[in-house]
Amino acid sequence: MMIILPLFLLLTGIIFEYSGFDVWWVSHFFDEQTRSWPFRNHWLFKTVIHEWGRYFDMGAAGLWLVIFILSFFLDSLKSLKKLLVFFLVSSAAGPL
Repeated sequence: MMIILPLFLLLTGIIFEYSGFDVWWVSHFFDEQTRSWPFRNHWLFKTVIHEWGRYFDMGAAGLWLVIFILSFFLDSLKSLKKLLVFFLVSSAAGPL
């Protein structure tokens, strides 16, 4: 039963990689004739996705840092230390 989720995620990743879904999705937002992003200054993309997304990333990083520091002092969080280090390494390696 525990193999279903990893297999599902692997299959989903393979489908997204080779299906052309990303090209189809971007074609709705990118004008190929003018080679520009027509919605570049739209409030949804500028405010919600870029500005609030940056705050979300900083908040998630701050939450990770607090939980990681607390894992040295609280016995209930000591078991999460390896998971937190794995999360840090995988997040740092993601853009590679």
